Amino acid sequence: MSSNNAKFRSISLQSKDDAPLFTCSTDSTPTKALTYHLPDFISMCLYSLETNPHYQKTAVISENWLHAHGVHPNQAHRRAFQDCDFGLLTAYCYPNADETRFRVLCDFINCLFAFDDLTDEGGLRVDADGTRRASDIVMGALCSPHTYETRFKIGRVFAE
Repeated sequence: MSSNNAKFRSISLQSKDDAPLFTCSTDSTPTKALTYHLPDFISMCLYSLETNPHYQKTAVISENWLHAHGVHPNQAHRRAFQDCDFGLLTAYCYPNADETRFRVLCDFINCLFAFDDLTDEGGLRVDADGTRRASDIVMGALCSPHTYETRFKIGRVFAE
């Protein structure tokens, strides 16, 4: 895997029967893209894939609730956020949650990813102090949702 010139070339992980589980490679030229080949984890799973029965209705309600708070800077960002379908992720992770609990879970997961967008793409991307303050706001809202007050949207969303 390593060489004397310390440039990354490739890595490969094999299963017990020498079938490739994961491979990653790159060329040293900047025009080549990094390529990952992942196995079909779903087919290897011993358990059936279940989806929460409240997914279709509740995911849309949760996305609309988040949008009503104005966390998306524009329509293109909102569409990209919706395309990620975090409600489906939540439905796979919590297939047995009742409708009320599933709604709370959808809201929470949507909020987490909206906050993540601020740190990945937004103004907090290069502002460590701002990220720390934003994290304090989120934690304050989660710890004291009925009494915590802030002028920041993401704090109000988490408090709600």
